Amino acid sequence: MAAALDAVAALDGWTPTFVRTGSPEPSVEWTLLDAPFADPFFEGTVARAMAHPFNAVFARRTGLATVERAYARDPGLRPRGFIFHMSRCGSTLVTQALAARPA
Repeated sequence: MAAALDAVAALDGWTPTFVRTGSPEPSVEWTLLDAPFADPFFEGTVARAMAHPFNAVFARRTGLATVERAYARDPGLRPRGFIFHMSRCGSTLVTQALAARPA
Protein backbone atom coordinates (compact mmCIF):
# COMPACT_ATOMS: atom_id res chain seq x y z
CA MET A 1 0.00 0.00 0.00
CA ALA A 2 2.93 2.36 0.67
CA ALA A 3 4.07 1.99 -2.93
CA ALA A 4 0.58 2.95 -4.13
CA LEU A 5 0.62 6.07 -1.95
CA ASP A 6 4.10 6.94 -3.23
CA ALA A 7 2.77 6.67 -6.79
CA VAL A 8 -0.02 9.11 -5.91
CA ALA A 9 2.40 11.52 -4.19
CA ALA A 10 4.60 11.44 -7.31
CA LEU A 11 1.67 12.92 -9.25
CA ASP A 12 1.50 16.10 -7.15
CA GLY A 13 1.28 19.01 -9.56
CA TRP A 14 0.24 16.80 -12.50
CA THR A 15 -3.21 17.05 -14.11
CA PRO A 16 -5.14 14.15 -15.63
CA THR A 17 -5.65 15.20 -19.25
CA PHE A 18 -6.69 12.18 -21.29
CA VAL A 19 -8.27 8.77 -20.77
CA ARG A 20 -7.31 5.96 -23.13
CA THR A 21 -9.73 3.08 -23.52
CA GLY A 22 -8.05 1.01 -26.26
CA SER A 23 -6.19 -1.37 -23.97
CA PRO A 24 -7.73 -4.12 -21.82
CA GLU A 25 -7.97 -1.63 -18.93
CA PRO A 26 -8.47 2.15 -19.30
CA SER A 27 -5.46 4.33 -18.52
CA VAL A 28 -5.10 8.00 -17.65
CA GLU A 29 -2.45 10.32 -19.10
CA TRP A 30 -1.12 13.07 -16.83
CA THR A 31 0.40 16.39 -17.92
CA LEU A 32 2.48 18.87 -15.95
CA LEU A 33 0.74 22.20 -16.56
CA ASP A 34 2.93 25.26 -16.14
CA ALA A 35 0.12 27.82 -16.03
CA PRO A 36 -3.52 28.01 -14.95
CA PHE A 37 -6.32 27.12 -17.32
CA ALA A 38 -6.58 30.34 -19.33
CA ASP A 39 -7.17 29.06 -22.86
CA PRO A 40 -10.72 29.14 -24.22
CA PHE A 41 -10.81 25.34 -24.27
CA PHE A 42 -9.26 22.58 -22.14
CA GLU A 43 -7.56 21.12 -25.22
CA GLY A 44 -5.75 24.42 -25.83
CA THR A 45 -4.23 24.43 -22.35
CA VAL A 46 -3.13 20.81 -22.75
CA ALA A 47 -1.70 21.45 -26.24
CA ARG A 48 0.28 24.43 -24.90
CA ALA A 49 1.71 22.29 -22.11
CA MET A 50 2.53 19.42 -24.47
CA ALA A 51 4.55 21.81 -26.65
CA HIS A 52 7.21 21.69 -23.93
CA PRO A 53 9.69 18.87 -24.59
CA PHE A 54 9.56 17.75 -20.95
CA ASN A 55 5.87 16.89 -21.18
CA ALA A 56 6.29 15.12 -24.50
CA VAL A 57 9.15 12.95 -23.20
CA PHE A 58 8.17 12.39 -19.57
CA ALA A 59 4.41 11.93 -19.87
CA ARG A 60 2.90 9.78 -17.15
CA ARG A 61 0.26 7.13 -17.55
CA THR A 62 -1.57 5.34 -14.73
CA GLY A 63 -4.55 3.10 -14.24
CA LEU A 64 -7.87 4.29 -12.92
CA ALA A 65 -7.07 2.90 -9.45
CA THR A 66 -4.34 5.54 -9.09
CA VAL A 67 -6.86 8.27 -9.92
CA GLU A 68 -9.18 6.90 -7.24
CA ARG A 69 -6.35 6.93 -4.67
CA ALA A 70 -5.36 10.48 -5.69
CA TYR A 71 -8.96 11.62 -5.25
CA ALA A 72 -9.20 9.95 -1.84
CA ARG A 73 -6.00 11.73 -0.80
CA ASP A 74 -7.07 15.16 -2.09
CA PRO A 75 -10.55 15.59 -3.60
CA GLY A 76 -9.76 19.13 -4.74
CA LEU A 77 -12.23 21.98 -4.96
CA ARG A 78 -15.94 21.35 -5.15
CA PRO A 79 -17.50 22.86 -8.27
CA ARG A 80 -19.52 26.00 -7.62
CA GLY A 81 -21.06 25.94 -11.06
CA PHE A 82 -20.78 24.64 -14.59
CA ILE A 83 -20.60 26.50 -17.88
CA PHE A 84 -22.41 24.63 -20.62
CA HIS A 85 -21.46 25.29 -24.20
CA MET A 86 -23.21 25.50 -27.50
CA SER A 87 -22.16 27.40 -30.57
CA ARG A 88 -22.24 31.19 -30.31
CA CYS A 89 -23.77 31.29 -26.82
CA GLY A 90 -21.08 33.31 -24.99
CA SER A 91 -19.69 30.45 -22.92
CA THR A 92 -16.12 31.23 -23.98
CA LEU A 93 -16.57 34.87 -22.96
CA VAL A 94 -17.86 33.82 -19.53
CA THR A 95 -14.99 31.35 -19.11
CA GLN A 96 -12.39 33.97 -20.05
CA ALA A 97 -13.94 36.54 -17.70
CA LEU A 98 -13.84 34.08 -14.80
CA ALA A 99 -10.27 32.99 -15.65
CA ALA A 100 -9.14 36.64 -15.57
CA ARG A 101 -9.96 36.86 -11.85
CA PRO A 102 -7.06 35.79 -9.66
CA ALA A 103 -9.40 34.09 -7.16
